[in-house]
Amino acid sequence: MGVSSSKTPNSQRVIAGPGLARSPLRVAKRRSPRQSLAPGVEIAILDRATRLSEGEVRPAGDDEAYFGSTMLTIELRTLKRLVRIKDETELLALLEGSVRLRILAMRAAREEAIQRVGHRRIGTADVETSLSIHREALCIDVDIEIPLVHDVAKHG
Repeated sequence: MGVSSSKTPNSQRVIAGPGLARSPLRVAKRRSPRQSLAPGVEIAILDRATRLSEGEVRPAGDDEAYFGSTMLTIELRTLKRLVRIKDETELLALLEGSVRLRILAMRAAREEAIQRVGHRRIGTADVETSLSIHREALCIDVDIEIPLVHDVAKHG
């Protein structure tokens, strides 16, 4: 199982061996620069947002789960001061592309769920997030479903 090498017509060395294929080197094309939020802006956005949550524990198959929704809203004029983008379409596209903003919104929804289920243990959450602009405000909607974990008594 040796590795052999050979010279290509343009004097580049190519190494070939078992399971290896020769392929020309391709340079990845650069996409146009994409804007992103400065560090800490997502936290500032959510610190200024109004939080509205609802949810309840309901049957889910043989078990129970928490089903809830959290809406975070922030006025556009406040948001535009933080982000410094005036065009709403561009602003929404920028915010939709922020993974950190979505994660922070999911954490806020999880905190609400934990408060509502009390001392019960929770499983892995299934979460959907969406961002939209309504009535001069950014709305971040987080729908969450979390199975409740029941402790199984150990028998000795």
